[in-house]
Amino acid sequence: MPPPPPPPGWTPQSIGYQTVRDRRSPARTVVRAIGILVLVVGIAASVAVFVLGFVQSSREIDAFARGPLPEAKLDLEPGAFTIFLEGDGLTDEDGNENCIRCSEAQASDVTVTGPDGPVPVGGYGGTTTYDLGHEGVAIGTITIEEAGSYEVRVDATVGRDVAIGNYGIAELFTYVGIGLGGLFATLLVGIVLIRLGRRS
Repeated sequence: MPPPPPPPGWTPQSIGYQTVRDRRSPARTVVRAIGILVLVVGIAASVAVFVLGFVQSSREIDAFARGPLPEAKLDLEPGAFTIFLEGDGLTDEDGNENCIRCSEAQASDVTVTGPDGPVPVGGYGGTTTYDLGHEGVAIGTITIEEAGSYEVRVDATVGRDVAIGNYGIAELFTYVGIGLGGLFATLLVGIVLIRLGRRS
């Protein structure tokens, strides 16, 4: 025979105790709140790392020595540098993500003349491009031994400017890798904490 139903208005609290669910509610709320906080802070930090990487790369490109084609006089410091051809649409890609004009840009003829005469220009292996305020394609390499003014001539069928500098694409990839790793770790920890909070 089943027990008689409780009188109207009766609750567990009315006889001086709380249910297990109610007693655990504060702990559950704290764990879930921590999980949500981890997600919010982690995602914000990952986005900040992404933005920092692109901003840093953009500043490096802005600082390149550059001038208009076909011949520019550039002030260069000692060091090893990459020569870039710049212009609107140079980094455009086809449906297979292949650079449409890179081969044409890389076929450009570059000559550099310094205070002491001609400076050897080396080829550039592979394809490196950027599109961060300026669009550029790497077309050669050069080593400057002495600071001074250099005449850079580029015979090209595409492009608008020649630029010389060092593009830290490896550094950009480092920022991206850190951002992706942080984002993955944040999602993992945050989701685990939220699930634990629901089970508590």
